[in-house]
Amino acid sequence: MEHYASGTMNSASADTDSSSDVKNEWRCQQCSMENEQSSTRCAHCTALKPLPANARVSTRSIISSVEDRDPAAVSSARDQEQGSYKHSVETPRVYPDLDPMKAAEYDTNGFEHNTSAEKKRSSQSEETQVEPMDTNNGVSADCPSSPKEDSSISVSTQSASNDECISRVYVTDLPLDIDDNHELEQKLRQRLLVVLRIEPLEVKCYSNFGIAYCRVGNNAEKEHLTQVVGKIAWDADDPVMVSFRETIEFISYIVFKRTKENNSLGSVTVNEIIRAWIDSYNAEAPIACTQWDGQYPNIYLIKTKALDELIRVTLNPNLVVRDQLAQIYPCAFCDFLEDLPAVTTENQLRDLICNAIQLTIVSPSSLCIELNKNMNNACIITTNETRKWAKDNFIYIDYQYVRKRKSLSHRLLVSPVCEKEDADIIVRDKFFAGKAKILYHLGQHLILKIHDKNLYDDCLNHATLKIGKDINVTMVNYLGRPHPNATEIDSYTWYDKKMLQCEPDIMPFLTQPDHKIFRLTWNAQVWLDQFNRLKTLQRQYLQIYNDNNVDDDKPDHTLANEMRHRLRVTVMLNTLAVIRNRSYTIDGKEFPLYLNDRQMTIVYNHKSILTLGGLLPNNRAPYEKTEVKVINEDCLIVYENYAAKGRKPLLLNMASGSSPGGGYRKGDGAQEENLFRRSDYFRSLDADLDQFIQPSSRFYCSSTGRFELLADPSTMYRMDEYGAIYTSGITAFRQPETEGYEFMRQPLTNVCSLAMAAYRKPLLEGNMLSEKFAVGTRKKIENIFAIAHHHKHDTLILSALGCGAFQNPPSHVAKIFRSVIEQYAGFFRSIVFAIVDDHNTGQKLNVNGNFLPFESEFQQSTFEAIRPINKPNTMFGPYRFSSDGSNVENIAIFDLTPCKYGAKCRELFEPAHICQYSHPSLCTEMSLTDKCTKKDDLVHMASFIHRPRCPQGGLCKVIDDKTHSREFEHPPYCSARSDCQDTSDKHEKEFRHLPSCKNAHKCKEYLQSVREHCNAYRHCRPSCPYGRSCVYFHDKLHIDDWQHPFPTPCPWTPHHCALYQEFQNTSYTDKIPNHVQQHCSTFAHVCVYGRDCVQQNASHWETTIHIPRRNCPDGKKCVELRNEDHSNSFTHSNLQDIRYS
Repeated sequence: MEHYASGTMNSASADTDSSSDVKNEWRCQQCSMENEQSSTRCAHCTALKPLPANARVSTRSIISSVEDRDPAAVSSARDQEQGSYKHSVETPRVYPDLDPMKAAEYDTNGFEHNTSAEKKRSSQSEETQVEPMDTNNGVSADCPSSPKEDSSISVSTQSASNDECISRVYVTDLPLDIDDNHELEQKLRQRLLVVLRIEPLEVKCYSNFGIAYCRVGNNAEKEHLTQVVGKIAWDADDPVMVSFRETIEFISYIVFKRTKENNSLGSVTVNEIIRAWIDSYNAEAPIACTQWDGQYPNIYLIKTKALDELIRVTLNPNLVVRDQLAQIYPCAFCDFLEDLPAVTTENQLRDLICNAIQLTIVSPSSLCIELNKNMNNACIITTNETRKWAKDNFIYIDYQYVRKRKSLSHRLLVSPVCEKEDADIIVRDKFFAGKAKILYHLGQHLILKIHDKNLYDDCLNHATLKIGKDINVTMVNYLGRPHPNATEIDSYTWYDKKMLQCEPDIMPFLTQPDHKIFRLTWNAQVWLDQFNRLKTLQRQYLQIYNDNNVDDDKPDHTLANEMRHRLRVTVMLNTLAVIRNRSYTIDGKEFPLYLNDRQMTIVYNHKSILTLGGLLPNNRAPYEKTEVKVINEDCLIVYENYAAKGRKPLLLNMASGSSPGGGYRKGDGAQEENLFRRSDYFRSLDADLDQFIQPSSRFYCSSTGRFELLADPSTMYRMDEYGAIYTSGITAFRQPETEGYEFMRQPLTNVCSLAMAAYRKPLLEGNMLSEKFAVGTRKKIENIFAIAHHHKHDTLILSALGCGAFQNPPSHVAKIFRSVIEQYAGFFRSIVFAIVDDHNTGQKLNVNGNFLPFESEFQQSTFEAIRPINKPNTMFGPYRFSSDGSNVENIAIFDLTPCKYGAKCRELFEPAHICQYSHPSLCTEMSLTDKCTKKDDLVHMASFIHRPRCPQGGLCKVIDDKTHSREFEHPPYCSARSDCQDTSDKHEKEFRHLPSCKNAHKCKEYLQSVREHCNAYRHCRPSCPYGRSCVYFHDKLHIDDWQHPFPTPCPWTPHHCALYQEFQNTSYTDKIPNHVQQHCSTFAHVCVYGRDCVQQNASHWETTIHIPRRNCPDGKKCVELRNEDHSNSFTHSNLQDIRYS
């Protein structure tokens, strides 16, 4: 493939070599080589073919048109006329089959065109400077409009460089979604042939710029296409219309990079940009160059007509003007976006555009995004592969559609305008001709939005406007913030008047999204001063109450209570505004607020199962110990501290079971309401606000343990009695109430919380919960711990559950927490009670507050991890062992109603009762050691079942007696059931067994596997009544029918086994041969000492038979020791029973 070198075009004499004319050739001015007339570059040195005289006129006129402003800027252009090759840039063939010299005469879909009918008009203006003009996405104001005139095209005059160009027709507005040049060329050729009966000689397409050119057979066909046809449909089913043009011009954009050093670009002039353009790209003087928009002073529009220049720009799009760097976007579209969300970022817009054109990565040289944060608008410039975005008319961002505009609207500040009526009169005045719209009216300032540029300019030129006798205002350009009335919430704007006119309820405000309160900024100190005033009012009321001992509420008290609610509602309204705007202000600096779009809510109801039963998943707790602390600190601050340590904490939300957020809508002051005011928690729990902001993704835990989509969010409330709602991805961004709900400089992200409702005003027995509510409260707390472990949290941030407004006794609740913590010891690394005594403490049940009772109960306790004992009906964290101890049961939120008597229930073994109610597990300590050290703890004794073990165990004769069974704990059935063959005393006592079949292992039905019989009886060989002293060890029938505690007897024992004799006679076991050891371990032998054996070795007793001979009646006085018959018949204390010769 050839490479073309491009340089400035030589001016040549009008006369050419006569011989060249005859031969239809032209001579190169550089190397004097002759070339074919159809070629546009020298075949030897690649120099450009000289332009004809009529083509040089256009160049001179363009140069002279800017010479008056800056002669130096056109010096390079004059060099073209004089043939001085100041710059020679070798241009690789970036675009296939594109000759840069020929392409300079063509267009690309970001340019301006002229038909023959317009040549006269354009030639008349060639002698004067082309003034900067407004463009509609690159379209000149004097260009004939078309349905797709936004392809950056305008009309101009340009003569063809040779005869071949006379038959060239330029095609613009090619489809934006086709990148393949070959496909475009084939389609264009087909449309010309089928629709217009014109067969082009050549077709070339450049999808990168959206243009093509075709060479037709004669000038008549060219005039027919450009002057008669004008446009044709690209496809019968496609609304795209392509246009035929004689010439075109290119509109590009120069964007200077904004830095702290060049924030003001006023020092750069248009002439300097033109001069830099000419010098950098060896270019002709541009047709026009102008600053694009006053709000974006770093963006300039430049209009050119040579495609080879555009190619050089594409190769090096960086332009330096007076040490300031700029990026050039050749043949580009430019659009504006207005009224963007305040927190819109450049990356966010880039991602949305990439998604729209289905690209993952876009080069910075193809897409420019400039944001004006003050005005909340953006300028988007697209070229190359991003030109496809031109097909879209809007962008969808933060749940709203923002329409693309070709120009920015203008804002006008009109003042003084005091009354609303005056504002209405002004905007309806004939001067504005119905083209003005009121944006805001704050104090004496009226901000108008005007789309008509001419009207806007008239307003600035007039500067003043007088209507009648009373209205005389000034008009100036307004470049302030989009919300000029975003002043602070203070006594003047809210507290002293407006707030008092509103009920303490956020809901009416949600129907007024433009309400003033949503535009006011937060001042924590002002709010705190207002709130602290109420404390003085409250103290005065209490003093009057105590002095007069009256029962009636005083007006001051009622007023203080109402004002507290109004102030808290104000906080919530500001929180809603912050979340909607995704930003807040601290000390005049704006901080973006990034909400978690993946916030998730999981509802746990009475049908939910966390984990299905089966084998115990782990035999060890995750941690060796659990540390418990009680801290007088705000729960979110404690959460933040542990999260900063790398922990994964879970925050307990002491929630209302009937309404989301409790009374947060009306300004109540409990913990849940406080959390809602300080975060976006309402997105999870309050479905009534789903239309206000993107809600959380909501699921529920099913009876199979799966998370299913929650189709109806209204079913979250009322919560089931033992149910809970887990939320992840909460963003907290406000400090506690004691700090005036000040904003956090660094929001706390990905907060996880569990909403669990305590009992409201439960029945009490003295200072303790009644049995029913004590059992129910423990079940609730168990579920908190189970869900936390299920979601793999290692730290719990708890509080005094229900001990405030719900009036639960703190001391009793703390002890219930202790009983659950003992059950879960080792399942969490830390458990922290964050308790702050508020206005709900100091009552009868919590005279000393809630912090002290919990601190007294725990006092920096450490609970050592428990280990599973695999005993029936015992607990290991959330796992409860089944009645046979082999598996663990389902971890369910609710299975049966908890028996109100708990561990004290007297019907634990009544089938009808246990099928209807659930009961506590056995005390782990009691199950391990047969004793409990906490028998004086009433809560512990009520939370766990304590029964002593029956001393007979599985051998108990009265095991089926109901009275006996209530008093004593008995072992479970052996898991082997009817197949159990272990008849050892230890096993028989440790487990219960089925009754033994009288025929034992020889039972006919057992051998035939009759299921009913096998399931009812145990079939095993009975234990020999003589045990280790059995004398029938050589009786094969006896050995087969009875179980013995020793292995198969050696056939040579007791007197004739040489191996055993060797074993007995060897003093050191390490010297015994292996075959001797193997034999003595495999077979049983008769012990030589009989009943008087004093061996302590366990293996000796497992492999030997001890025959109990009768003791010699003479004892140690026996004189028959040498009598073998006597010695073999009786046992003597000083003689072995078995003696080897």
